Amino acid sequence: MQKATQGVVEYLSVTLDEVNKTERVQVGRGRPGPNTRYEEVEQVHYRVQWQRDEKAIARAARTDGLFPLTDNTDLPAVEVLRTDR
Repeated sequence: MQKATQGVVEYLSVTLDEVNKTERVQVGRGRPGPNTRYEEVEQVHYRVQWQRDEKAIARAARTDGLFPLTDNTDLPAVEVLRTDR
């Protein structure tokens, strides 16, 4: 599960639920009669549920595309931005 949600863990809430189903099954072939034996067979199924974290997605969208610009000059920030572009 961790490998499948790698990179999106902070944006999704994922749970894996185990569902057990018990079924009564006839032992042997043929039509059932008064002496037919049955056994309980348990089947396990898994259900993946996920939910988007809208607040985390909105926070990430606000900073998407913003990159810090650092330099070692004494120029004002506007001049550094002009020279970088």
